Order: sequence, then structure tokens, then C-alpha cells
Amino acid sequence: MLVRPMENQEIFKSSDMISFSIEKLENVVSQNYIIGQKVKVTYTGDVKETYPAGVDAISVEIVNN
Repeated sequence: MLVRPMENQEIFKSSDMISFSIEKLENVVSQNYIIGQKVKVTYTGDVKETYPAGVDAISVEIVNN
């Protein structure tokens, strides 16, 4: 999955785009993600210094506006 962090988030200082695998996350297959939708990503470890930056996500949830 590829996401754009909000500008007020600390991770935005690392990169304007973040990628991560959803392969091992629970309940992701049943979600209907839409481009432009806000999601909350919880991750562990460091931000990988690539472009787009990478993280090891442990959960993704849809955020209601």
C-alpha cells in the first residue's frame, strides 16, 4: 500500500510517500480502500530511507473524516 502522510505528522519529515506491505495484516482483505481515503497506519521499527520511504506496518484502519 502507498500512503501520503499528513503534513503535521513527524514521519512527513522523512518522506512525502510511505509504502508498506499489507500481506500479513489481519482484516485488510475485507476492507474496501479507496484512493484519497484517510487511514491510520501503525508501524514498528525505523522508517526505511528509500523512496517512497518504507515501514513495517502492523495495522491499518480507515479513519472517518
